[in-house]
Formats: sequence, structure tokens, C-alpha cells
Amino acid sequence: MKQTTTNSSGSAAAPRNIWKILRILVDSAMFILFLLLMGYHLFENLHHEIMGATVFCLFIIHNILNRRWYQNLFKGKYTAGRILQTAVNLLLCAAMLCTITGALMISRHVFYFLGLMSSAAGRRLHMAGTVWTFLLSCMHLGLHWKAKAGYIWRAVLLAVCVYGAYAFYTRALWNEMFLLTEFKFFDFDESPLHFFTDFAAISVLFTAAGFYLKQNVLRIGNTSYHTKITHIKED
Repeated sequence: MKQTTTNSSGSAAAPRNIWKILRILVDSAMFILFLLLMGYHLFENLHHEIMGATVFCLFIIHNILNRRWYQNLFKGKYTAGRILQTAVNLLLCAAMLCTITGALMISRHVFYFLGLMSSAAGRRLHMAGTVWTFLLSCMHLGLHWKAKAGYIWRAVLLAVCVYGAYAFYTRALWNEMFLLTEFKFFDFDESPLHFFTDFAAISVLFTAAGFYLKQNVLRIGNTSYHTKITHIKED
């Protein structure tokens, strides 16, 4: 009887593991491709558009795999942590839609047949949406991060975050985020290694920001909850 119970629970867990692995693969591929897409000047435009179209497909798959989040959007209680996560998720979806819309408007290969050529508006929308999507996706990852690190790894993480902040500052990404510039400028003499090292460090910075922001929000929420319970008991 015990053997039957074990086998049934194991067979039930197998599909869940498959879906979990699939989610990890989709999310990892989407992140790596988006990191590559940030280096537009390092690829041919056709290759850039193909990678962008692939990310678009992966984004749809990601949302299908996580459709229960949308189904439960108006259900249950909204704690501080859930409000933060929902806000980041909705902003990320909006940024991704802006990025995709801008890409459709300036496409010269993959989506050229749509005839949506609007270079000025599309370029600005795509430029701002790309940076917002990249940074918000990193924060989204951080909100779901559950790994705990020891002192050595925390020191390494701190060093990478400091470099990420430096890279964010030297590249002045806020100019693109808030449309303070008309064009995105690339250094064609820059090595790919240096470029991707900078953006990998920036991604670590905003992933860590999402992780620790959630931890602090949860800590404040728990403190407020325990304070309220204490006052109720005293009364």
C-alpha cells in the first residue's frame, strides 16, 4: 500500500517538474537573447530582428505558462509584497508591448510586410521600451529569486553591483529610458566582451535590487502585522 502511494505521488510530481523545467528554459533563453539584443551594433540588423521575433514568441509562451497569475489577478488579498510584484509585472508587460510595437514600426526585414513603417515614432518607442524591459525583467527575476548566499557570495554580489552601478552611470541609460536623447549611440570600436560585461553587471544590479526590495517590503509588512496583533492583544 505504501509503495502504491509513493508511486502515485511520484507520477503526479513528474508533470509539475516538467512544467517547471520548461519555464526555466523559456525564461533563461529569453533573458540571454534580450541581453544579446541590447548589443544592436554587434549583429546584422536581420539577425537582430530574428532574435527579437524569437523573444516575442518566448514572451507569449512565458505568459501562457504563467496564465494562472492573470486568472488570480483580482482574487485574494493584496499584501505589500503582492502589490510590489504585481506593479513590476504590469510595468514589465507594458514595457514589452512598447518594445514590440516599436519593433514592428521600424522593422526592415521580419515584419516589413506589415507596412507599419514609422521610423521616428517607432525608433523612440523601441529605444525607451527596450531599456525599460531589460531593467524590469531583471527586477522581475529578483522578485522571484529564492536562493540564499553566504558571506563570500554576498561580497562578490556587492562588487558586481558596484560595477553595475558604474556601468549604468557611464552609459547614461536614463537618457534612453526617459527619451532625453533622440538617438541611441553605439561605440562600434568597443569590444563585445566589454559591452556584455557591462550589461551583465547591470542585470545583476537590478536583479539584486528586486530581490532586496522584496525582502524589505516583506519585512516591513510583517513588522506592521505583528505590531497590529500586539495592539489588539493589549486592548
